[in-house]
Amino acid sequence: VELTLALHYVFDTATDRIIWDVGHQSYVHKILTGRRQQMATLRQFGGLSGFPKTEESHHDAFNT
Repeated sequence: VELTLALHYVFDTATDRIIWDVGHQSYVHKILTGRRQQMATLRQFGGLSGFPKTEESHHDAFNT
């Protein structure tokens, strides 16, 4: 959590790309990039992906 907060403080995730090595590390990133209200749908059909997904946000660098 602390590392993700620090990365978001230092970098502009809309233009600076962050690569998460496992999906669950992107959860805090998803919260900080406007998907907090949707977190209850995480990994559910029709909900948020458990991994970074460019269709969800331009803050995600690529799909995994």
